[in-house]
Amino acid sequence: MGYFRAYFILALSFSILGPVSAQILPEPPGPYLPKDEEAVKDLQTFGEGDRLTAVYYFYWYRYRDACIEGICNPQFSRSHIEFATGSFEKSGPSSALTDTPVDLKEMDLTDPAWHRAQIERIASASIDIILPVFWGVPGRYDENGHYQSVWSKVGMEAFAEAMNELKNEGKTVPKVGMFFDTSTLSFESPFNRDNPDAKIDLMASNGKTQFYLTIRDFFSLIPPEDWALWEGRPLVWLYASVYASAFDETLFPETKARFSNEFFGRTPWFVANLDWLGAGADWDYRWGGSIQPTFLSINSIGPGFDNSGAIGEPKGSRVEREREDGKFYRNAWERALRSGAPLTVIETWNELHEGTEICPTVEYGDQYLQMTARYVNQYKNDSDSKPLAGPFMGKASVVWPGTQIETGMTPVSAADGEFRITETADGLLAEMQSSYLYFDVDDSFAFATHDPMEATIEYYDLPDRFGRIFIEYDSWDRDANFHGIYKNSEEIPLTGSFQWKTATVELTLGETGQQPKRGRRPADCRAARDPDSKSGTQQNRRAKGSGRMNPIHLIIIGDELLAGKRQDKHLQKIASTLASRGAELTSCESIRDVPGAVTEAIKNRLANDTLIITTGGLGPTVDDLTREGISDATGTGLRFDEDLWSKLKARYERRGRKISDSSRSQALVPERGTFFPNGFGTAPGLVFECEQYPGSLVVALPGPPRELNPMWDDQALAFLAERYNWPAPPRRILLRFVMAPEAGIDEKMRPILKGHPDVGLSSLIRIGRVDVTLSLPSDYPNNTAILREIADRTQDEFQDFVFSRSEFTGEEPDRLVDLEEMVMDILRLRKETLATAESCTGGLISKWLTDYPGSSDVFWGGVIAYDNSIKQNLLKVSTETLDTDGAVSESTARQMVEGLLDLTQTTWGIGVTGIAGPGGGSEEKPVGLVYVAVGNRERIEVKRYEFPGDREFVRELSASVGLWMLWRRLIQTEPKE
Repeated sequence: MGYFRAYFILALSFSILGPVSAQILPEPPGPYLPKDEEAVKDLQTFGEGDRLTAVYYFYWYRYRDACIEGICNPQFSRSHIEFATGSFEKSGPSSALTDTPVDLKEMDLTDPAWHRAQIERIASASIDIILPVFWGVPGRYDENGHYQSVWSKVGMEAFAEAMNELKNEGKTVPKVGMFFDTSTLSFESPFNRDNPDAKIDLMASNGKTQFYLTIRDFFSLIPPEDWALWEGRPLVWLYASVYASAFDETLFPETKARFSNEFFGRTPWFVANLDWLGAGADWDYRWGGSIQPTFLSINSIGPGFDNSGAIGEPKGSRVEREREDGKFYRNAWERALRSGAPLTVIETWNELHEGTEICPTVEYGDQYLQMTARYVNQYKNDSDSKPLAGPFMGKASVVWPGTQIETGMTPVSAADGEFRITETADGLLAEMQSSYLYFDVDDSFAFATHDPMEATIEYYDLPDRFGRIFIEYDSWDRDANFHGIYKNSEEIPLTGSFQWKTATVELTLGETGQQPKRGRRPADCRAARDPDSKSGTQQNRRAKGSGRMNPIHLIIIGDELLAGKRQDKHLQKIASTLASRGAELTSCESIRDVPGAVTEAIKNRLANDTLIITTGGLGPTVDDLTREGISDATGTGLRFDEDLWSKLKARYERRGRKISDSSRSQALVPERGTFFPNGFGTAPGLVFECEQYPGSLVVALPGPPRELNPMWDDQALAFLAERYNWPAPPRRILLRFVMAPEAGIDEKMRPILKGHPDVGLSSLIRIGRVDVTLSLPSDYPNNTAILREIADRTQDEFQDFVFSRSEFTGEEPDRLVDLEEMVMDILRLRKETLATAESCTGGLISKWLTDYPGSSDVFWGGVIAYDNSIKQNLLKVSTETLDTDGAVSESTARQMVEGLLDLTQTTWGIGVTGIAGPGGGSEEKPVGLVYVAVGNRERIEVKRYEFPGDREFVRELSASVGLWMLWRRLIQTEPKE
């Protein structure tokens, strides 16, 4: 009865609120919502076999005055023109890539004449579809203060009027699709008045309603005969999903159903940005074609990009893609011609404030419009373009280096490394600060029809531990890196002959949405030597973040390190956290703490914009020389900081000690620069500015890890990230595997990652264990959802091998759980216990378990049964078994666990017996033969292994197997009551 009553109350509440909710649903703003089926019955449509072009159309420009329908805001109407220098206080045209049109005063989103001029220009280039960027918020078209939605409605009304005028004059006009600027979902929601800045939940009823009504409103403002239809369905283009807090596969079907109900059977054709993962779009594309063209279900291209003039540009968010006097746009079109995709969208017609326009401007005139018209006609007629004129047109090869001045391949520098060529007595020497050599291939060769294409490279054959050699090149293969932006060749194997060799690899560009009909050529490539192949670092590295990638050098100081008395723990710590911020160490060296060594090392590395990090040598003793050495090298003097000294003395006094005068050196800090207080020692971290080399820094950190690690994590890294504009740590998920071969992980994860080329993948390999980290940039749309989906699918694929999963909310994971800890957590939860019987592992499992505090809750002890007498007397292994089958056998391992359970009265037991080597093996029982038994009183499971490797490898792998087998049993069986 209670459940019925609760349900009844819910139903009653719904029935009361229902009419209220219905009343606030806004009416459509336009006059063109179809009244009957005849209005949408015989509309013109595009479909299979058509090759179309579209262009985004920004219509929010208005210079005439600052008011629209009585709503005034002086920052709004001119903000993308007059104030496009990035500040409302500065007037004047944008300083971005464009100089804006001839007469600003002609720009008026409310004037049909302005729209008419734009539409006629677009039509003159034979463009099929206009995609106005719609920012309407349902129900917010006439409320005072909500001017954004007013201009969106009024602008579309003027646009529709201009379209009608042109048609009445018998002129051909493009069709109209909707570009849904999804940023509107986060603003002024009619269903979220209390918190207008919150992201919309598109899994909730109100969120889905706003999503649908925005689409409905747009198509009610455009006459149905003007709709752009693909296979009879109106085109709806979706911008990024980042403005939604959640969405799923129900969003599009429910929207289609509601649209069909009001538009007499028509349903939208969704073209979604790639981050709408799992929503089920009809086509995918990637916003940003003006920065990097992409060729997916459709092509996305543009002439360049520069947001330096955009209002409200966040600090450090500047992005620029040079137009290269039309070369960038032309190259994008050349690739689109060969893609085979049914549609190419141009970004954009007139986004003036970010420099992506192809419309006529003062700076570029009709150049881009004329180029667009030429390529549009070639694209729609499915015709080849003429080979690009140039010195290498029709040539069969280009080469670097060569004897000619023009060789067709030009070495270039890139964001992640400078590339300099110098001539030596032995020939040309390439000096670089990354692992890549970059080349630009002359366009007159790259777009000719060479098929197939091969690249020949001469290389020095080092052992494979030094890395890999491969070539990355421009690609149309959507499954290549970053959806076809670039692709890797096959690796050139290194064999360690220490000789110069020559290898040839084939460069294949792959396919886009349809099978290309012509040969396709890459424009650029780079040869790469990846030095991190053995550490699992992501293979395809690019400069990350918007900040400049400075050369970074690490100098580790200490006599005891070079004498082998102490192990360095700084390199991995600093390198890994730098990498997480898109920065990479250029070099690392260890030096002695002797007079002159620090000064010389710093001077050797100092250059403009260099970052040098040192560790060690900051203590108060006479052999701590780092502070003075850096001062000499940089020319930055030291000053005595009284406040720092007072705090040091106070700390000693609180501990009942008196600080010595020799410690006064701990209060010496740079005259130019800053310092980091040390909460775990006396030596502050020091930051030296170098006047002689602008932009350079030397950061000195204390040597003891207990002092360095918190200082680096809490102070130094944040300081450097802000100074050099490094991005926030990426979103990451760590999956920990046990007893899964690395090759097997790679093979099975390839299909999972196939649709997610932006996802970074790195692995850390230990004996029997592999840690796999999935990552996406912190600002990547919907990054958490994407990573979680991949992690879920990976765990499903590797149910018996993934024992732990951790998410990173910053530099470190939320919880890093090892296999031993996981096993004990499960046992503790089940209120069960464990003991071990180890032979060849010699107590290693017991050691691993007892490394964790609180292990005594579940681990009761172990027997190291190295000699057969212990196996017999303590574990009750029978003499017959030892004589017949031997100490290393399935039966012995089984009886070891049986005897262990009787001896200790624990719930579970692990038994290991084997031949770890190097001696003791035979043809019948070789070195590396191991039997591992795991079980309880109901069932004992025994597995036989033959492990390759040395003694330590066999012992560690055997111990991991024992814990893995127990973990599997624990997750597969129910605990006893």
